[in-house]
Amino acid sequence: MDAKITKQRLRDRLPYDWFKIVAVTLISILVWNIIYTFTGVKLTLGERFTFVVVADGYNKQNVEAFTEKLKGEVSYGLQSVDYELVNPESENDATELFAMMVEGGPDFVVFTDQPRLDENGNYVVQEDGYVYGSIFRNYVDLHIVASYADAIVWAKDFLARFYVDGNIGEGRTFKAGVVEEYFRQTQKGDNRFRKEKQILNGIELEKQRFEKYADATLALEKLYTEHPEIFVWYGRYTQQAAMDALQNKDNPSYEPTVTPWEPRPYGINLSYFPNASELCRGADEKSTNGLVLTILNCDLNAYETNGVWATVEHKDPRGEDLFFETLIAVNTFVKTYGNF
Repeated sequence: MDAKITKQRLRDRLPYDWFKIVAVTLISILVWNIIYTFTGVKLTLGERFTFVVVADGYNKQNVEAFTEKLKGEVSYGLQSVDYELVNPESENDATELFAMMVEGGPDFVVFTDQPRLDENGNYVVQEDGYVYGSIFRNYVDLHIVASYADAIVWAKDFLARFYVDGNIGEGRTFKAGVVEEYFRQTQKGDNRFRKEKQILNGIELEKQRFEKYADATLALEKLYTEHPEIFVWYGRYTQQAAMDALQNKDNPSYEPTVTPWEPRPYGINLSYFPNASELCRGADEKSTNGLVLTILNCDLNAYETNGVWATVEHKDPRGEDLFFETLIAVNTFVKTYGNF
C-alpha cells in the first residue's frame, strides 16, 4: 500500500480534515454549553457583589486588596465579589456607572459629595456657566440607594423569623427547622445543592450566613447609635428640586415636578476615616474629605414609592436577602479603616 505522504496528498486531505476539525470543535462547544446549562451555577444579580469607587483619586492596588478582604468576610451566598473604579471627570466612566446603576449592579459605593454652593447654601451658576452638584446626591435622587437606618430595620425584620422570640442579639438561638425550610425553598435551582448531602451542608452554611448578618446588623446599629455624627443625612430629590428651580427661575409658570423626602442617613462621611485615603481620595487628592460610603438595594423593585422596603413575608426572598451582605461590607470597612 502506498502510504507515502506527499505535498499533493496533504493538499487534498487538508480541506476535508479542516472541515472535520471545525465540525468537531463546534459540536464540542455545543455539548459543553448544554452541560453547563443543566449543571452550571447561574448567578443572579444578588449573587454578584460589586464595590465601586467614584472618586477624584484612588489606588487600584489597595481597592483590589480590600475587595479580596471582602471575599473572606462575606457569606457563601455571594459567588462573585469584584470592584469598579470610576473617574467622575470621565464621560465614558459616568456613562458606564449610569448603566450599572440602572441594572442594579453596584452594592457598596464610595461617591464624591462636593456640591458648589453659595454662602447661603444655594446652588448657583458658576463663572464657567455650570452648576456643580453632588454626585452622591444625584445618585440618591435618581437610583435606589438604601439608608442605613432602613437597612438596620430591614435586617432585623428579616432575621427575626429564624431566631427564637425574634432575638438576634446575645444568647440568640435558631428556631427548630426554620432555616432548613427556608433553605430548601429558596435554593431550588442552585446546582451546588442538588444531592441531599450537599443540601445538608448548605443548611449549615445558611446558618453561618444568618449569623454573619446578625453580627453585622448589631455592629452597624451600635455605630449608628454611638456615632451619629459620621452619617450623612440627605432628603431624596432635594438637589434635583433645587436644580430644577434654578433652571426655571425665569419661568413664571414653572411648577415643581418632585417633592423632596425627609432627610435620611444615606451615607457615611469618610472624613471620619482618614486611613481610607490609601483606598480613595477626594478633590484635594490627599484626604477622604468630600467622600461618602453608600449601600444600594440590589433589587430595584423592592423599594416602594415612599422608600420603605416591603414586608419580607410577601417578597420572593431569593437574591433580595443577599442585600444584607452589604452590612458585612460596611462592618469590614469600619474595622479596616476606622478608629471607633
